[in-house]
Amino acid sequence: WRGKNNQSNHQRTKRQIGRFMVPTPLGISLVDGLSAVDEEIVLPEIRAHMESEVLRIAEGELERDEVLEKNIHWFRNKFLRFEEQ
Repeated sequence: WRGKNNQSNHQRTKRQIGRFMVPTPLGISLVDGLSAVDEEIVLPEIRAHMESEVLRIAEGELERDEVLEKNIHWFRNKFLRFEEQ
């Protein structure tokens, strides 16, 4: 994600006072594009679930490689279904 042609997180969101991030036009376009492929990809519950798994890895409850494999499998299946359309 750190290639010179990639956009940084700062270009997709602007920090506001508190814990909220306000999406920029670039961030909104990214979400719109991903939603067109598969709406589930951009659901807050998906990100929250993945963040929960990362926390459980840090706490020693889950294994990093298992979580990584499961999530890669999930996104790969999404891509393959899109490719078949």
